[in-house]
Amino acid sequence: MMCEAFRKVANAVVELPFVRKPLAVMDRKIGSCEGWEKAIPVFLVGPPRSGTTLLYQILTAMYDFASINSLMNLFYYSPLLMANISRHAKWAHHKKMYAQNTYGVIPGVLSPDEGAKMWSYLLPEMNGTHYLPQGSCSNRQIYNVRRIVRGVSCLFHRPFLSKHPANSLRLAPLTEAFPAALCVVLFRDPVYNAQSLYKARQRRVNSHGWWACKPKEYDSLCCLNSTLQSVSQVYYTLRQIDEDRGLFGNRIIWISYEDLCRKPTVVLRLLAEFMEEHGLKVSAKDDFTIPPISHRNKRRIEADLFHRIEDEVDRIFAGWRPEITTNI
Repeated sequence: MMCEAFRKVANAVVELPFVRKPLAVMDRKIGSCEGWEKAIPVFLVGPPRSGTTLLYQILTAMYDFASINSLMNLFYYSPLLMANISRHAKWAHHKKMYAQNTYGVIPGVLSPDEGAKMWSYLLPEMNGTHYLPQGSCSNRQIYNVRRIVRGVSCLFHRPFLSKHPANSLRLAPLTEAFPAALCVVLFRDPVYNAQSLYKARQRRVNSHGWWACKPKEYDSLCCLNSTLQSVSQVYYTLRQIDEDRGLFGNRIIWISYEDLCRKPTVVLRLLAEFMEEHGLKVSAKDDFTIPPISHRNKRRIEADLFHRIEDEVDRIFAGWRPEITTNI
């Protein structure tokens, strides 16, 4: 309760004009877009509750990546200033994994963060959804994305890695900003992905509330029941990523969540080879060992609800599955 109360107070304080305005001005004096044409940031995407946080933790703990941390996301209007502060902290470099995370939130003020507030500030919703088609963002927005991504990378002297499910629907502007960007997509069995989303709705909002990224079909999904909404959210997020696959050419790789849990060393080797093949060589940390990972693909709700989700997946997906790049 105390942590939650502190979080609410902190979120209110950082929005005060006498805090926000000077920090935003200071942030604009840090960083530049120099070298954006050849920059190779890595964007990790996938539906909410598909295992993106798990892979994000492994990658940031195992390799020398620059990423958004919780402090930078809290002060989302001055992420470069916060990056400049946090890079001097001895404990700024993430070296461990947590067995549990709270719906994508990793403990620790300098722990990797999905940067939901920062990305919403840079690339806000359009027409009430997170989906942004090609040409929908202004030159100023694209410039700011380049400035922040390049700034974080240059401050930490490391390649940039970002994980955020809502960016599954913003792939067009991300490729406009960085034509050489790489995309890693995590795919989880839709039944268990939808089940986890259903549980998230119960815990984070309520049985009828929407949670996390909004695909362009959002308006037509609002009136559906929670199980159908959960399945549809997974489906339309995956279909949007698959539709935008061509934006990356061969610079996109699809990873199975189940493979990641069963054979993490094999998946990580394939990811390292994928990145190196496209000109991005990342340095591994000597002091990190991948802990045992057990997947959570088990029935965790009432049997009738679970069978309802299974039926909805069969009906909505109708046998469709994205082409998984890796062959494990």
